Amino acid sequence: MSIKSIFITAYLLLTSHAHAFSLDNDTLFAQTHHKFGLSLDSWKYEEPGIMQDSGFLSGAEYNFRAALPPLIYVEAAAEFLYGQTTYKGSSLVGNIPLSFPSTSIIGMGQLYVGWIVPLPSGVTFIPKVGALYRLLIDFNDPSTSDYQRDQSYFSIPIGGDVLVSLDSGYMSAGAVFTTSFSGKNKTHLSQVGGNKDLNLTQNSGRGLLANISYFYTQARFPWYISIVYNEWHIEPSSTEVATIPNVGTKTFIEPKNQTHAFGVRVGMTL
Repeated sequence: MSIKSIFITAYLLLTSHAHAFSLDNDTLFAQTHHKFGLSLDSWKYEEPGIMQDSGFLSGAEYNFRAALPPLIYVEAAAEFLYGQTTYKGSSLVGNIPLSFPSTSIIGMGQLYVGWIVPLPSGVTFIPKVGALYRLLIDFNDPSTSDYQRDQSYFSIPIGGDVLVSLDSGYMSAGAVFTTSFSGKNKTHLSQVGGNKDLNLTQNSGRGLLANISYFYTQARFPWYISIVYNEWHIEPSSTEVATIPNVGTKTFIEPKNQTHAFGVRVGMTL
């Protein structure tokens, strides 16, 4: 069974066993809600047929959500991930196969506004739309052909959450689909002797962010655990001409890339 199928199955199970979850009778929407957690992802970035970078990333997340009368929903979230991964590709000079440790950082910020919709079956659905910013930095690690790359993307996420009240707390399942409208890929070619750094636009792309969470609210310090799955597909960039020693003057382009991440989040709620 694929990861996407697991999330779809979980959604159907939640909706089939749900009971009422409304603004009036659940603490999630009776007051503001803060979530602080630790993150661990199995992460893979790939430019198909050219290179890949994979490994484990760890970090932290923060999420704020609240309800405004009558049933307006607002949410803000931020996440930071860091780790040593393994780069596999080839050198700019001589196209020599390379494999070496790489240091990567990912940052992501999200803002949403939505509507709390109690359904006849006892399910509460929150459709939402917002804005998302994602930053990926691949640092200049010890290698004769390595250089830093900074990738940043702005996207519009559209999706929703399903919430199910339980005696011990509640469960949620959510997903948003993203469409990128602005992106930049800065390649630090000056670190390998290039005559300039490249700033390539990479505006088109799409993504998916999905999660299944359990919140235990009956303890002195309420806690939660989440399983998350993220994927991104970014189309090729614009082109730019640069000169590099032993390579010469050539036209550079950032090829299409894709990212898949599967992970867990554990933390506390206030």
